[in-house]
Amino acid sequence: IVSDAESHGLLLRAKERAGSTLSLDALTEAVSRFKRHLDPETLAEGSEDAFAVFTEYQRAMKAHGVMEMDDLMLALLRGYQDGSIKPFDLGAMLIDEFQDCDEVQLRVALHYGQRDTRVHVVADDDQSIYGFRAGLGFHAIDRLRATLHAKQFLLDQNYRCTPQIVALADRVIQNNRVR
Repeated sequence: IVSDAESHGLLLRAKERAGSTLSLDALTEAVSRFKRHLDPETLAEGSEDAFAVFTEYQRAMKAHGVMEMDDLMLALLRGYQDGSIKPFDLGAMLIDEFQDCDEVQLRVALHYGQRDTRVHVVADDDQSIYGFRAGLGFHAIDRLRATLHAKQFLLDQNYRCTPQIVALADRVIQNNRVR
């Protein structure tokens, strides 16, 4: 797994090689978005500059023999799908904060669930703080439930907040049209 410092250096060099004028922050966000998509080329239109940097960055990562966690997760999923990686023989899997998983992580969970692994997730369908990192929020929970015919158990008792805070949060949640 690449270190943050090495990743930063590789991204700067990729920016330079691609001749990009985008800020490092914008490129970091774009690279992250491309990595969390199963087919990043479909996101390239309108983002050609960022996609050129992404392509150069991925080439540099491969040349240095390093990966980011997103690369590792995608390689794992693709290996499961094409049979080049044998999944662990798990009887059960527990995933916490499932509302924050991205598409690749969801597909890994579904892969196990479709192999008769009992997949248990803990999620708050009214909370998702990783949308900026492609967290799927409620949609991940809904797709898992539909695909694996999962049972839902509501934990409606809150032990961490006062009733006043829960009441205020509930009023905000009631305005959620996607719910």
